[in-house]
Amino acid sequence: MTTNRLTDKVLSSAKARDKDYTLSDGDGLYLLVTTIGSKLWRIAYQFNKHPGLLSLGSYPAVSLARAREKRLEIQILIDNGIDPSEERRKKKYSDEFGKIAKIWFEKWKKTKAKGTAIACWRRLERYILPVLSKRKIDRLVSQDYVIIARQIAENRGAEVALRCFLDCKQITRFAHNEGIIKAAYVLNSKAKDIFESRSGGRHARVELNELSILVSAINAYPKIEIKCALLLMSLTFVRTMELLDTPWSEIDFQNGLWSIPAHRMKMRTPHIVPLCTQALGALAILKALSHENEEWKNSGKVFPWVGNGRRNTLLKALYSMGYKGRMTGHGFRAVAKSAMLRNLKIEERFIEVQLAHFKRDAYVDGQEYFFLEERKVMMQQWADYLNRLSL
Repeated sequence: MTTNRLTDKVLSSAKARDKDYTLSDGDGLYLLVTTIGSKLWRIAYQFNKHPGLLSLGSYPAVSLARAREKRLEIQILIDNGIDPSEERRKKKYSDEFGKIAKIWFEKWKKTKAKGTAIACWRRLERYILPVLSKRKIDRLVSQDYVIIARQIAENRGAEVALRCFLDCKQITRFAHNEGIIKAAYVLNSKAKDIFESRSGGRHARVELNELSILVSAINAYPKIEIKCALLLMSLTFVRTMELLDTPWSEIDFQNGLWSIPAHRMKMRTPHIVPLCTQALGALAILKALSHENEEWKNSGKVFPWVGNGRRNTLLKALYSMGYKGRMTGHGFRAVAKSAMLRNLKIEERFIEVQLAHFKRDAYVDGQEYFFLEERKVMMQQWADYLNRLSL
């Protein structure tokens, strides 16, 4: 194959077009010219019969001569049985847990509140890094993390231990996604490997002292529509299917109210749910997402899931976070009532109306509006309380 086809004159005169295009120098080296005029060096190669692609920088910062030198360096690696991509990753990252944890933290904290980030790094410095800092992350297995978490649980309690365990899972997931390690064993570990599971009935729920960990786990959940659904479960006190079957026509963004008709309620009476600022925010995200998917948008539904399996969508998400046998969708109702009574000192009658538990009177119209103003205040108080727990 002909090499060294390009010249600086050709490269400098290359202009943006309606579509990205390439200029080949041969032996896999080429310049990608984007629609906005960027000129990016790329090299395609084969290693053990598998294709690879590396970025070599942009032109003219990386000159034509330097790009060709890099092509030669890559070919030397291949000739010596070394995958160029693996070699680059090794140079980019140390394989020590502590150094990878620092790189992960600097990226992770950019989207977190300052208090959340400070608390996370303090946990790592106090409980994890003294033990794991110099350990090679690719040699750590699930049991290493479980043993450390159990020791933390004995000395500092279950809440701190589980937070540390989840931090380690995120660091390991980062290392796996960056190609630093090939197998992330800790990602298969669950909280039940550290703590004894409660006997979970269909309405299993976490204890109040574990609620902050659950809120943090939900906020960190990667799939946005499931995250929003779990947040709404915690912020509205409705039953699972009352939430998942919701059409947009029931949501009043302007007045911050959700009007559920009688036929969708367990007790077959209409119900009004005041929507706090955080709930409206989650719904706004879902609304925007639905407009990006034609089928979802045309369904008129708040959530995209259909079929009998949708009932278990949130339950499976809770399982994946380590809450199998410890938390259910219905559990949000029970834990909210306990926390509001004990920690926020809210009157039980307001909570019971919000849970749609109060005694119905067929001869009284407008029962769904009972204590509506009080419930608006109550639900915002509850949402702000959950926010504080996640800090």
